[in-house]
Amino acid sequence: MLEGLDRCLHEWCESRGGVLSLVHLDIDGFRRHAVTHGSLAACAILRAVHAVVADLMRPGDLRTCFSEHRVLVALPDRDLRQALEFAERARLRLREYRLDNSISMAVLQAGPQRFTTAEGLIETARQLVFQSKSMGGGHTLCL
Repeated sequence: MLEGLDRCLHEWCESRGGVLSLVHLDIDGFRRHAVTHGSLAACAILRAVHAVVADLMRPGDLRTCFSEHRVLVALPDRDLRQALEFAERARLRLREYRLDNSISMAVLQAGPQRFTTAEGLIETARQLVFQSKSMGGGHTLCL
């Protein structure tokens, strides 16, 4: 994933014509849920998140599990508004699963002055997700 994201960022910086957005989904209370309900129930939640995200993706989008309860989705050629729409559609679809966990999300758009490496983009997304969690979780924050 990081290699693919680095490549997308590099191509974007070279051309300066495209956009790349990142959606970072973090399942709130995942570890607590795994302890309370068992690892099979926790895996079911993670599978639901991946299934919803995969269904919303277009060809060329990149998705990876980034730790046991975080999913990163790189969206080439989608601006911040389109990435926020992606995140909202994911949130609405996940409600259909009646998960007792909320999802904290960060949505960022890469730009030549802001992010030139995947690590910088992911670290900023991670900080936004932690900020959402400190606000009680279940929020979508963007930059």
